[in-house]
Amino acid sequence: MHRLLLISDEGEKDITRLSGNITFSSSVDTLGMALNFDLARNHKDSNFLLTEEVNAGSFISFLGEEELFFGIVIDSDLGKFKRSIKCLDLSFYLNKNKLIKQFKNTGADAAIKNVCSSIGVEVGVIAPMATSITKIYKNNTVAEIILDILKQVTEETGKKYRMEVNSRKLDIKPEGYEKVKARYDFQGNVTKSESIADMKNSIVVTSNNQDDTNTLAEKRDESSIKRYGMLQEVIQVEPKDISKVRNIASKKLEELNKILSKVSIEVFGSDNLRAGRTLEVVNEEFGLKGEYLIRSCRHSYQKYHKTALELGGDLDEVSGFTFKDIEIKR
Repeated sequence: MHRLLLISDEGEKDITRLSGNITFSSSVDTLGMALNFDLARNHKDSNFLLTEEVNAGSFISFLGEEELFFGIVIDSDLGKFKRSIKCLDLSFYLNKNKLIKQFKNTGADAAIKNVCSSIGVEVGVIAPMATSITKIYKNNTVAEIILDILKQVTEETGKKYRMEVNSRKLDIKPEGYEKVKARYDFQGNVTKSESIADMKNSIVVTSNNQDDTNTLAEKRDESSIKRYGMLQEVIQVEPKDISKVRNIASKKLEELNKILSKVSIEVFGSDNLRAGRTLEVVNEEFGLKGEYLIRSCRHSYQKYHKTALELGGDLDEVSGFTFKDIEIKR
């Protein structure tokens, strides 16, 4: 049984009996999770008075066996017979607070904890990240700073990370680190697509100094270029990162030199399904076998709980995939 609670200084008020059209969603392409629902309304009936208390700025908790969501009402649209509510979790504050920060040889995980502390956001599990951050941030939101720090970590290590709010605290864990399960034996409207639109088989690294046009490193996959044609990406790095260009070029080529696949599938609802986690799927008809990253996830709680998923992966079909013919320039 899932419940919706209105949280205020007066305590908790259960608004579940008035609610409908509840959806709970997350995506690796967006920060945080969203909760939407409708509340029945009749301003002449005292049984619906609670609906009038849910307004923009109200705090909402959504519970299953544990608290699945805690956040703030961003939009409240009032109609004659219903109120439509849109909520975001505490990542809302990461997007709405700007800071001036300077880091010098600070560990990435320590830098993230520092910016969260500056705006009073509690952190939970922050994965260890050894990447050293040396940068000045001016007039950037906390979200922009964190995402830039994670970008630097990914460029250096190849690892991607996912921000998630749990127990009203910010967690940052490796993407796909947590494996979940789901019943998908009633699969309907399964679709699968493959694309080379974002493939890159040649990576050039240069300085972001506008007066420096030298190529610092170049990594190419000649077999992929022969098969698909030249698909080149230019990466600009800070002068402080010059010593790391080999690794940055290598990791970026490994990340982008792939055929990307996307799978849309509907499964029986499970509260453990969230973007950034991995799900094992076996479906012979669509050639699915293995663990897939959940790229987006939308729960709906109507007559029964169901979850629509977009799964992402890569197909290792680039024949002869190697890092040969690599030229390093200084």
